[in-house]
Amino acid sequence: MKNKINNIVPVLIEKFKIFIKYTKKYSIKLKDKVIEFLNSDYIADKDTFKIKPLHIIAVAVLIVASIGSGIYSKNAINAAKTDSVKEALDTDLIYPGAFLNNYPIGGLTVEQALDRGENDYSKLELQNVIYLSSNHTSYNKRFTYYDLGARLDIKSAINEAYGYARTGKIADRVEEYTTLLNKRKYLNPSYFVDRNTVKACIEKIEPEINNDLDFYNEKLDVEKTTDTVVSVMEKRMSEASVVISTLPK
Repeated sequence: MKNKINNIVPVLIEKFKIFIKYTKKYSIKLKDKVIEFLNSDYIADKDTFKIKPLHIIAVAVLIVASIGSGIYSKNAINAAKTDSVKEALDTDLIYPGAFLNNYPIGGLTVEQALDRGENDYSKLELQNVIYLSSNHTSYNKRFTYYDLGARLDIKSAINEAYGYARTGKIADRVEEYTTLLNKRKYLNPSYFVDRNTVKACIEKIEPEINNDLDFYNEKLDVEKTTDTVVSVMEKRMSEASVVISTLPK
């Protein structure tokens, strides 16, 4: 019994010191008296050792202190982490962990993210190709979806990314922010094709095509060709060939 107590005493003393340091609920005098008692020769002397109520009280106090210091330390660590996250929330930058598909936008301002999204990400994502050709001539022209006016709704995606962990109670924001760090949020911007933009692109090449078709007494059917191109673009095919439609002159 004595050996068990003597083995645990040093550990309990250290725990008690930690508890005193962080809580300051016990007086220095009490701390010194308890530690002095537990370190005394009286306890170490096997011939005179005898369990008394004071022993039980002292050990009980230290056990409670040990548990209390453990709980306090854990709570202190959690509180420190929460405070750190609260500081991180106080920024106008998009929080880390937000992506446009695999393109990182965390740590950017909304303006920076919009600029990079439109000029880098969109152009990269819209490199699908359409070749316009003619059955009667050697005409063959290459267009990317971006050239033809296909776009991604970058603005909505950026606004959604910026809005993460910015509303609600602070506890909810901290939780959402932490989740964003641990589980990245991948946004897939909406894709759209504007028929009017496609038509405008077709109209730009109309004189050139009609010049080649003049020999066949035909001309470009802008409306039908536009519809065909839009249909292909809506399928987001990586590469496609479209034969232009023609009308008799």
